Amino acid sequence: MVVALAALFAALSGTAYAANTIRSTDIVDGQVKTADLANGAVTSTKLKDGGVATRDLAGGAVTAGKLGAAPVAIVSNSASESAAAATPVSLHADSETSDAFNMHDQVTNNQDLVVSTSGTYLVCADVEWAANSGGYRRTSIVSPNGNVATVAGPPLPSPAFTDQSVCGIEQLAGGQSVHVSVLQGSGAALNAQLTRFAIRFLGK
Repeated sequence: MVVALAALFAALSGTAYAANTIRSTDIVDGQVKTADLANGAVTSTKLKDGGVATRDLAGGAVTAGKLGAAPVAIVSNSASESAAAATPVSLHADSETSDAFNMHDQVTNNQDLVVSTSGTYLVCADVEWAANSGGYRRTSIVSPNGNVATVAGPPLPSPAFTDQSVCGIEQLAGGQSVHVSVLQGSGAALNAQLTRFAIRFLGK
């Protein structure tokens, strides 16, 4: 009787030991199937950072509700600024409609929108010129790479005023900035107001 119990104990102990000592090397490659995984078995902490590639995602798997907010900023100036004739002038912004990603500093270099995320950006600006029918008007969005976009033409005659809108797409590295530059040829100083300056991240 004692021998039988000892044999049974040894057998049970051996089974338990084997069940607790199955290692990765004991599993044939490719043999763990979806059916072998319990619901919720693979958690976020078990996924390798950057391990899920585009090819692993089914079409339409990532919905709009699962996307994070894209970096965006919308700023403007509440007043006009004087632009000397035939001299490029950078326009400033003292008001923010949207700037959750801290792309605009209202105190230091407030003419700039500075990106922190490298990628492709859509940048747009609107400028209103004081009424004057002489010369030409030009508005440009400028990055470290040069002019992103430019619009130029003759002004409307007084009492109308000239409004110029410009948009462009630019590849920017983190820390780079864009600003709005204006140029006019009326022959004298002329006021210009940055009524809207906006930037939005489009993707890598």
